[in-house]
Amino acid sequence: MLYQPTVKSEIKALVSLLDDPDQVVQEAIHLRFKELGRRAIPALQEAHKKMQGSDRDKIGRLMQELHFKEIESHWRHIMRMPDAELEHGVFLLALHRFPGLNVKALQAQLDEMAQYIKPKVDSASGVGKAFVLSSFLCNELGFKGNNEHFSDPNNSYINCVIEARRGIPVTLCTIFILLGRRLGLPIYGVNMPAHFLAKYQDETHEVFFDIFNGGNPIVKEQCIQFLIKAGIKPQAKYFQAASGQTILLRMICNLLAVSQAKKKSRFVKELGILMEPWKNSSHIS
Repeated sequence: MLYQPTVKSEIKALVSLLDDPDQVVQEAIHLRFKELGRRAIPALQEAHKKMQGSDRDKIGRLMQELHFKEIESHWRHIMRMPDAELEHGVFLLALHRFPGLNVKALQAQLDEMAQYIKPKVDSASGVGKAFVLSSFLCNELGFKGNNEHFSDPNNSYINCVIEARRGIPVTLCTIFILLGRRLGLPIYGVNMPAHFLAKYQDETHEVFFDIFNGGNPIVKEQCIQFLIKAGIKPQAKYFQAASGQTILLRMICNLLAVSQAKKKSRFVKELGILMEPWKNSSHIS
């Protein structure tokens, strides 16, 4: 990221005052850093490398704070859209955990996957196109559920899932959805309790896909039986196409639960802030 020399000089001066004991000075410094936002991070990174001890820790916390403020601002913008942009949202969640993430490179990987399978998808018709894509994702590329380490937080970050080809139902289905969008297919998320699914739906077909378990197509009756066995009363809303907000909130809920279980206090706090405006939303189930 480029920044003006004058900004760099100002940040250097601000950094030199971080150990000033005057509370008024500290409040003024932090206010200015908040105004500068991510523009301050490159210079702070330089200062962070040169410092040791408590000063280094202080700068590290400041960078985390500025980074999160940026994430929070973008997150609120996305979630207030009529239908949140799913791809932007999932990569934003990944950026929260991995600040240096190369999002464009990961999106290029998804582009390449879609382009590779496009001829076979185009040669199929109707729901057959989704069968081709599901088989490609699960059988050829090897994406599958991470049963051995289901509670690993990396299962909820799209970059980690793309790299390891392991994940939980909602992230694996999201990759299926994002590839489907690149190929012009009517594939949607299904926010079913206890097990997120995807579905292909056009004027004549509604077929569900369980990407976590091999990508096999399943019928609605199987979904109903799954819910009954899990002690959940089936409701029509459980089989509807989920909005972008709904999918992103489910991801946040998963990450929050894992962070609480692992006692990751900073992530619990920050994820809670991201969740707060929508915690009572009917989208969550």
